[in-house]
Amino acid sequence: PVHPQTSPRPQPPPPLAGSGMASGVLARLGAVEALLAGAGGDPAAVGRVADGIKELRAKASEDVCPDVELAFRSRLRGLSASASVEAMLGDGSAVRGFLSLAVEVALELCRQDDMKMAGRIPFVLLEDLMDAQLVNRGRQMWTIVEDMMERLKDPKLFDRGKNIVLRMCNSLLRKLSRAQDAAFCGRVLLFLAAVYPISERSAVNLKGQVNQHETAFESEEEFEAIQERETAGAQDVDAFLRVGVAQEVDTALTALRLGTGGPAAGPPPA
Repeated sequence: PVHPQTSPRPQPPPPLAGSGMASGVLARLGAVEALLAGAGGDPAAVGRVADGIKELRAKASEDVCPDVELAFRSRLRGLSASASVEAMLGDGSAVRGFLSLAVEVALELCRQDDMKMAGRIPFVLLEDLMDAQLVNRGRQMWTIVEDMMERLKDPKLFDRGKNIVLRMCNSLLRKLSRAQDAAFCGRVLLFLAAVYPISERSAVNLKGQVNQHETAFESEEEFEAIQERETAGAQDVDAFLRVGVAQEVDTALTALRLGTGGPAAGPPPA
């Protein structure tokens, strides 16, 4: 007998390259987000969160710091998305508590040699927080950054996040108007001066360049004479402009009267 031909059974598609790694990343993200959600803003939860992240690192064969950083950023975005400025600036606000938790967890993780990059987490969170604000809100939110200044100066953290601080401040200064936001610009510059040490490369004159220009200053008598000449010149210009405007007005009035049949105006009084 002739058996009918049957089509071959479809084979399952081969697994995508890196699918195991992707599932591992998602699993770590979920685990860290669960730790952060359970911690809230409780300072006593620092050890629990740090220990949970260390366990994830011990089980993983690759660096987990990028995954941990992403989980922290996602949590901050959720806390600040619907909160008002007043709610975030309060002493017991969830955003302040979460940022304090991030600093403490980062300090704890930095003690482990293979998790030094966790020291950049607080700086990335502050950068995300400021980038998401308009100028008016950012002026108020900058108080949070100033309040965290002393904690951020810890060498374990600052060595990992100093470039992020510079990027955040430069980005903020580009948004501000030097005329309308002069006070806010000054606060940002004072923050940079306070956070960075005087030995920082950007604060050192590496090439030894000095100003060779000699400025000549007038004596008091010469300065007063120059001021008098400039004042007299300004008065002459003002008088000239007044005469010119009067002549233009008189010409316009004369043309208007001639057009309507009225009497022509005479020359303006001296």
